[in-house]
Amino acid sequence: MAIERGFKKSQQNNYTKYKNKVENIVDKIEGEIEKNDVVDLVYLPSGQTKFYLNDRYLGRILGIDFKQALFSIWLSENCIDQELKNQIIKGT
Repeated sequence: MAIERGFKKSQQNNYTKYKNKVENIVDKIEGEIEKNDVVDLVYLPSGQTKFYLNDRYLGRILGIDFKQALFSIWLSENCIDQELKNQIIKGT
């Protein structure tokens, strides 16, 4: 699944630290995502990252370290797509 590949690429040597948490997410959405579905990843100041599929709550993972690792998929030096990263930063 893309989120798992993104974690592996962006975290490289640190992936094992987040492996169980990532697998928990993947287990909840694997096989359910279809074309035009929307997956929302929402970080709250309370230190929670919440996951939704088409507005259906899937669960949460605690910790700012997980949030930073998650968003590094799109925003780190080892991001999955440099062009996408640039678009996110520019807000386009």
